Amino acid sequence: MSLDFVELDQVADGTEVGRLAALADRIDGLVSSDDVDELAADLPVGGAAAILVFEHTWVKPLRDAVAAAGGELAESIRVPGPVVSEVLAEIEALENEEN
Repeated sequence: MSLDFVELDQVADGTEVGRLAALADRIDGLVSSDDVDELAADLPVGGAAAILVFEHTWVKPLRDAVAAAGGELAESIRVPGPVVSEVLAEIEALENEEN
C-alpha cells in the first residue's frame, strides 16, 4: 500500500484550501505525525481523510475564571455526533408522547 500526503503549504494561495493553509500555519504543532500515522493506518485503499483541529474560543473567559478561582480541569471529552443525535431523537420522542 502506498500513502500520499499533501501538506497544506503545497496548496496554491487564493484557493479555499489555501485559505485553510494560512489558518493552519497559526495552529502548528497541534497534530503530530503519530496522529497522522494512526489515521492513515485505518484508511481503506483509495480512501481519503482529513484532520481538523479547532478551538472553542467562547469558553476561554470561563476557563480563565475557573483557573483564577483555583479550579482545575478534571477531564476533557468529546461526545460523538451519533450519540448526540440519539439523545436528541429520544428527547423529541418523549416530547411527542407528552403532547
